[in-house]
Amino acid sequence: MMNNTKNFNRIWTLLQSEYPDAGPELHFSNTLQVLVATILSAQCTDAQVNKVTDVLFMKYKSVEDFGIALVPILGFRFFRFLIVIQSSIEITSRPPAIKQEDFSI
Repeated sequence: MMNNTKNFNRIWTLLQSEYPDAGPELHFSNTLQVLVATILSAQCTDAQVNKVTDVLFMKYKSVEDFGIALVPILGFRFFRFLIVIQSSIEITSRPPAIKQEDFSI
């Protein structure tokens, strides 16, 4: 039987040595923003997402704001819109919040 903890630790150490400055490419500061950025990143590059979200996150702050704004601004299809809203409600209703600093190695 494999020791998953031992394997994880070995792989984690290897990854840290190979990629010492690794971190998220997406810009975000809370759970709602990371959700929106992640969903958008499935459609294009992280660099393009950051260009859009840098402006988007300054203007829209809440789940309600995104609910009103996402469809006409970003051209989301209806199902993507529902994913953002449903997921946003779920993650904003419970702690802890995810911050970019949480992803440092």
